[in-house]
Amino acid sequence: MNPEARQVAVWERLRNEARQTDQLIDQQLRRLEVLALFDEERMIASAAASSSMKGVGTSSSVTPAVPDSSSSLLHGSGAYPPPASTMSFEDVESQYRGADRDIDEFLRRLEQTVLSMEDACRELGPTSAAARHTERFRGMLTEKQQARRRLATEFRQRKDRYELAASRLAGDARRRGGPVDDDARGGVRILMDEQVAIQHTLNRVNGLLEQAEGTRDRLRMQRERFSQIGDKVLHIAEHIPFVQNLVRRIDVRRRREVVVLGTVISSLMFMFFFFL
Repeated sequence: MNPEARQVAVWERLRNEARQTDQLIDQQLRRLEVLALFDEERMIASAAASSSMKGVGTSSSVTPAVPDSSSSLLHGSGAYPPPASTMSFEDVESQYRGADRDIDEFLRRLEQTVLSMEDACRELGPTSAAARHTERFRGMLTEKQQARRRLATEFRQRKDRYELAASRLAGDARRRGGPVDDDARGGVRILMDEQVAIQHTLNRVNGLLEQAEGTRDRLRMQRERFSQIGDKVLHIAEHIPFVQNLVRRIDVRRRREVVVLGTVISSLMFMFFFFL
């Protein structure tokens, strides 16, 4: 088996691994979507009913909402089976964290596989069919990472609304439970307003962080693309003698300038310390 056929066989094996990992990621993303888009309105209503009976309703039941195909954040056929119809918020959050850790592991595995595929494509050439398919897998990986970040943002927003509503219900229950003077009510109201303002600021900061992460990913993709362009230029230079000689002359001149500049700086530093 010649080296090119061996590289093709390695690339095909990596492609099969990438497909299997991509299917696992789709399944976990559907599960994560079900957990992230829980029905916070029903949860708040249940918390209100619980607070009216028990006095404090911070732990209530929540029904995860199964999103329909029109409003889904993901694009895929079928849906992951939802969890139990009635769950506490702590259970939903625990399952969400577990599913998010699984997706993180699968995404890392897929990224490593795509990097190995790109290494194999360097031997096959940038214009081969394997290189085009590898670029498609890179786009799929980026899309999955963005979907995970969108679900994380949605879950965090719903969680913040739930916790804020639960704290308000708890405060109302405490005020109904005993006599409270006007000063205490005013203080509680001020604290609640401050909490709302702080929560709004945190949500804004989280949004800015999400934008920064997206910008970082785009810059990383641009850097990888420029690296690929540089590899293509070097590949072309190896086959064209004139371009190869030109690149060699540019490199020699650059090294010469570095040597001259280093000598001048060393002389200036010596004179500076000598006359100091």
